[in-house]
Amino acid sequence: MSNFSKTLLITLGCLLFALPAMAQYTEFVVEPGGSGTTYPDLASAVATAQGFAGEHKIVIRAGAYADVGVVIDHTQPGKIREIVGDDMTTVIFTDPAPETGFFLDVSGVNDLKVTGISVVSYMWGMTSQFGPPTDLHVFDCIFDDNGVDGLASSAGGAFSLHGSDILIEDCEVMNGERGIRFGYKYWSPSKANTWVGPVT
Repeated sequence: MSNFSKTLLITLGCLLFALPAMAQYTEFVVEPGGSGTTYPDLASAVATAQGFAGEHKIVIRAGAYADVGVVIDHTQPGKIREIVGDDMTTVIFTDPAPETGFFLDVSGVNDLKVTGISVVSYMWGMTSQFGPPTDLHVFDCIFDDNGVDGLASSAGGAFSLHGSDILIEDCEVMNGERGIRFGYKYWSPSKANTWVGPVT
């Protein structure tokens, strides 16, 4: 057997060995006016996905959405692994009553990735009011005008999170009050959290 054939067999063997470890997520698709096999908003897709066994990915098509108060069930950490928008400039979530509600609560999640969305005019863009998340990665998103204008208290912001190993990367955070906050005074200190990218 030639050296090339041996190398090819070893490579194929390694790939086959690695296959079971690759992520196999069930996809739930959100699109404007969704029905049947798709969902009209993030809240309904998340609620449905949390009712099924396994690990899931929420895919969001381009459009304007008005979700408020989306909560990932903190009693099922690791069930929803990805929330992925088509593009942060075309997948836009806006609070219908500006600066009064939160967009997404990620309390207690484990290994969640959020990317490709815009979050506009919420009191809280992303928060963890009921428990700390771990391994949260938010990247390639826009957070615009979040937080209560002119209020000098803790009322909101683009991110108000407490947890460990949180990475906010290449997100545009602009025009809002209080921007990015790690930690709550009632909980133990956050640790190993990183923000990389622009804030205007």
